[in-house]
Amino acid sequence: MNAVSPGAAHAICDVCGWHPCETPGFCEALRRAERAKTKLPVSAAPSKVIDKMSGNTVPPRAATWQQAAFTAEQLRLMKFEPISWIVQEIIPTEGVTLLCSRPKFGKSWLAYDLCIGATMARFILGTIKPAQGDVLYLALEDSKRRLQRRMTKLLPTFSGNWPDKLTITTEWRRLHEGGLEDIRAWHEDIEAKGRKPIMVVIDVLAKVRAHRK
Repeated sequence: MNAVSPGAAHAICDVCGWHPCETPGFCEALRRAERAKTKLPVSAAPSKVIDKMSGNTVPPRAATWQQAAFTAEQLRLMKFEPISWIVQEIIPTEGVTLLCSRPKFGKSWLAYDLCIGATMARFILGTIKPAQGDVLYLALEDSKRRLQRRMTKLLPTFSGNWPDKLTITTEWRRLHEGGLEDIRAWHEDIEAKGRKPIMVVIDVLAKVRAHRK
């Protein structure tokens, strides 16, 4: 049964002994089974790892899935700082807030009014006074003429100076091309002056995001 034709140039199957092998799928399965039998068992992790320099016990490294996981009981015991707001119950001081609607619905007017209200203790939306501090407004679809005209309309009865805590620009680098670093630099500059930067308004986001491929 293990005969091979004379002068054969190919090796005999080391599982079934035939040349050529008549059941390659079956033989390959046997090979995998044999390899699995010869694999060494995984050694258990040591219960303690000691740092040679400090002598302290090093906690075992958690599996990837465990690194951000927590139990419901751990969640119950967690303590969080209360949420602070720029506009109460609408815009928090942390994270990113997106103002979205259909075109020409007044988003830019609201954003500009918010910037003004947050830099000169002025009410917005009728009865809401936002948190106060320095604001950076990236008006990337406007001109200086249009911005002046709009602020005049938003402050029709105001005869004093316009807010110097509101910094406005109509040009900005895209975030991945240095724009994010520029925002950080503005933040650091305001803090270095002993003032409080509270908000960056970008109108519109598409002007600073990376181009879609």
